[in-house]
Amino acid sequence: MSALIYRRAFTDTFGLRTFAGGEVPDLESVKRRIFITERRSAVDRPDHFYKNYLEVRLGRLSSVAALPWRVLSALAERFIERRNGKLCIRAGTFEDWREALPMISPIAVIVAFLVAEGRIAGDDDPRTRLTDDLGDTALLSPSNPLLATLIERDGLNEMHMHLNGATEADILWADAVRYPREYHDELMAAQIRAHGLTSQLYDQIELGLTPYEIFRRLRAARRVRHAMAEAFRQPQDRGQAPLNMSRLLTLMNVELDDREADFEPIAPASDPPVTAIWAGTSTALIDEGAFLLACLSAASQPGPLQEVMGLGLYFNLLVQTLVGRISMQQVDEVGFDQFQKYTVIGVRERLERAYEKRFSQLNIGPPHRVLTHLEGRLAPKNSVEELAKLVDSISQGWLRFRGCPRLSEARGLRGAAPRCMTGQFCGEGCAGGPSTGRDNSELSLVVHFIKRKLAPPSGRIPECRDGPLRADLARQADVVHALRQRHPFAAQILRGIDAAANELHASPEVFGPIFRRLRRDRDLHATYHVGEDFIHLVSGIRASAEALAYLGLGSGDRLGHATALGIAPALWLGRTGERLVISRGEHLDNATFAHALLSQRRGHERALSNLRDVIARRSAEILGEEHGPHLLHEAWRLRGLDILELLELERICDLEPGDAMATAAAANFRAEAIASPSRQDELRRLARAGREHPLAFRLFRQRHREQVVADQLVEVKTTELDERDLTAMQDLVLGDTNGAGVVIETLPTSNVRIAAYRGLADHHLFRWLGIATSDLSNRPAVCVGSDDTGIFATSLRNEHAAIFEVLTGHYGRPADEAIEIISRLNATGFAFRFRPLLQPPPRRLGSA
Repeated sequence: MSALIYRRAFTDTFGLRTFAGGEVPDLESVKRRIFITERRSAVDRPDHFYKNYLEVRLGRLSSVAALPWRVLSALAERFIERRNGKLCIRAGTFEDWREALPMISPIAVIVAFLVAEGRIAGDDDPRTRLTDDLGDTALLSPSNPLLATLIERDGLNEMHMHLNGATEADILWADAVRYPREYHDELMAAQIRAHGLTSQLYDQIELGLTPYEIFRRLRAARRVRHAMAEAFRQPQDRGQAPLNMSRLLTLMNVELDDREADFEPIAPASDPPVTAIWAGTSTALIDEGAFLLACLSAASQPGPLQEVMGLGLYFNLLVQTLVGRISMQQVDEVGFDQFQKYTVIGVRERLERAYEKRFSQLNIGPPHRVLTHLEGRLAPKNSVEELAKLVDSISQGWLRFRGCPRLSEARGLRGAAPRCMTGQFCGEGCAGGPSTGRDNSELSLVVHFIKRKLAPPSGRIPECRDGPLRADLARQADVVHALRQRHPFAAQILRGIDAAANELHASPEVFGPIFRRLRRDRDLHATYHVGEDFIHLVSGIRASAEALAYLGLGSGDRLGHATALGIAPALWLGRTGERLVISRGEHLDNATFAHALLSQRRGHERALSNLRDVIARRSAEILGEEHGPHLLHEAWRLRGLDILELLELERICDLEPGDAMATAAAANFRAEAIASPSRQDELRRLARAGREHPLAFRLFRQRHREQVVADQLVEVKTTELDERDLTAMQDLVLGDTNGAGVVIETLPTSNVRIAAYRGLADHHLFRWLGIATSDLSNRPAVCVGSDDTGIFATSLRNEHAAIFEVLTGHYGRPADEAIEIISRLNATGFAFRFRPLLQPPPRRLGSA
């Protein structure tokens, strides 16, 4: 609540269009649009609630030029303080601060605090002081001596983070405004790849917004920024008058290119504008902070530059907020479909081709001593050479970050991984120094295969569900296997496999064959994104159970997210409504799964009766005849079989699809005739299924032939199962998870953005811990990760800080108890991490 109105101050896209036409927007119109935008954030409050906030916070402004200082200084006063010489977020305001970050530049608020504080002299180059205060990140944390001591003693264990998508929005902005043409090219390339998904995001921000319009605004912002910086030089340096309003509006006009606007900066246009004030450059974040500090200092004090600096800053912040708006998921954009738009928009790709600065940012320093273990996710590639290049680039970034003297000899994944990647004291000058991180820090990589819908080749009828994706995954799995066979270095640090992206696009059964194939190879661990987003809560619970059943997850493995196993059913039911739309096939699968699960406990007779009716009706519609729940569940359990291997067997042996006995005999014969151990395993699984479950095998095969009716959408009641039924289902699957020795990775901020939560206090972690409620008899082992730190404007330290604040502030737990909970979560991560190998594995011959 403490950021209301202020957080919307720089989101006025209509005002930005006015500026871009060379005119100053009317102050009262700007305030009206801020009110309307904030009003839409919660429609259950009356107008006067927001109007009163608007009057208190922006009521007595003299002009739009006064907006930047008024807003940023107020936010700084509300959120930021200095304790023991360190900048931090005020106690009790952290959740409000984190919710404001997608709409407000944190570096701008921090600089406003520094200006008000008055510690940095106006004429001195402030970048050394800024580096001392910020290091490599603008994502401040609350002052928490207990958490700081835990980090100093043990370090944090990052269990789930995507290496791409990690760069902070302030750093993205500084790069985009320096290189608007290159930024535009990246947006255009992403728009072609994403098939209209990015256009949805542009229209959410501003109807009719295009990459070219963004480019024009960035180009204008670059002109304005250089002119503002040059205004601090003595006028006689170039024989020009100081910057005035007329000149500023000309530079803002996006209809003009640089030449038409008579734009000739002192330094090259791609240089940070701060170089026109103080010589040399620092990091992008620090240079941006120094530029803002000079401008905000002038805008906050009466003088010849106050008005023009205020107006220039307002235009700058409007364009910056637009760039931030397409870089970070907003708090009112719920669900994975919204999140996925940010993963494909293309704003980070060029900047994130190198990794060194990301490791510095994540470790928060200097000294960079936050992380003991970092598990970075990366996407697979279509050739060994491409994947080797990516792994080498990540490794080189790590070794540069560590200052490792073995950097050059390790290039190209040669030899063994340096000890500073595997948690050992290197003893070669790259560990233990003031800026290179913890002595025992280690890096592991996890390949996350992508859940997606792939169309079949032109003109071909699909032979099975997800056939094109299955074939693509098999090729990529071969690449991963070949890389680890060819490069012992890669085998040391590439320690796990995963599957990420929109789980509505592919289910766990699709990934079963490649998980089994790769896990024959040198002790690879596995985790799986699941139960994160779902049409029905039962769908998410079922997907979590399928990951356990089909992927062979066991002791030492993990599930990512598993929100469906934690979210309170009453909360989900209340926020979903009485009815929803789902496919006939998913409805049948859910009913079959729920019936099998609830049959294990007494007291669910009404639900079981209703489920039998659903199963009978839907099976008749989809399969042409009614089937009972037990047979359908038996067929459900077979879905982890390799359907591509079955299709190949049917083709070679001329088998009738669904002939279980003939398939069993052919599969056994074929297994003896081939050399690949993994294919032998899959064939024997097919043989066993056909021999032991002939009726279920026929239904399994039929499912891959009868798709049209199953995919038709129908409207159903969410209350077919009540809160008690859903809780029992969660509890039973959590019991299976614990029994398998599987740990759950929880990603708090990510889940709040994607699930039905309105704040972190709603998060299922506290239910799993038995703090929010004690309605689960099976509580899972849990570790913490940050997911996509750039898109969610977070860090692992801030994830733990936010959990701590909810434990103490919302649930009233004492600080010592809260830090003990944090410590246990962190220790679970350390115990179940996918640890890099200390030595290269022995070479093996043959295929997986």
